[in-house]
Parts: sequence; C-alpha cells; structure tokens
Amino acid sequence: MTSLPPVRRQISVRLDQADAVLVRFMAEHGLRLLRLAIAVVYLWFGGLKLIGASPAGELVGFLLPQEVLERGNPLLPTLEGQYALKNIVLITAGLVIGSTVRRARPQE
Repeated sequence: MTSLPPVRRQISVRLDQADAVLVRFMAEHGLRLLRLAIAVVYLWFGGLKLIGASPAGELVGFLLPQEVLERGNPLLPTLEGQYALKNIVLITAGLVIGSTVRRARPQE
C-alpha cells in the first residue's frame, strides 16, 4: 500500500478530526435532542387534535396494507401510509428514549 501525498494526508486527517467532533457531539447531545424533538412533535400534533385542526384526524386505527401503499409499491406510500410510517418512527424513538431513563449516569 502506498502512502498518501501530503495534501491528501492533511485532508484525510482533517476529515477524521471533523468526524470525531461530529460523533462526539452526537454522542453527547443526540439523545437529549431526540427527546426534545419527540416532545415537540407529540405536543404539536396533540395540540392540533385538541383544537380539531389535525389534518389527519380521520386516520384512526390500523390501516390495511392496500391503503398504505400506492399500487402495492413499498417505495410509494400514500398520505395515510406516510402518517403510519411517521407513527412507527415516533413510537420506536419513544421506546429508545424510554429505555435510557433508568440508566446509570456517568459520575461527573
């Protein structure tokens, strides 16, 4: 294996440093930001439902597969399918957040 030219090596080192900074940021703040984002979405959508302004108010219950996808294509969700997929993401994000509530926190 040949070594990289000096300019490419510098770029590689800088990209590795930037990657380390981003990963550290995500590790330190990702869960907190996810909690905040989920809270905002739940409160926002809940507020819309309380005042009767939710555009998806009629979407209640479980949707059948033919109602979720256009022409059965898994890459083309209908509006109802997008709503159902969003709910799956929110529920699983809530499960991840909930799983961290009783974890021991590192001593500072």
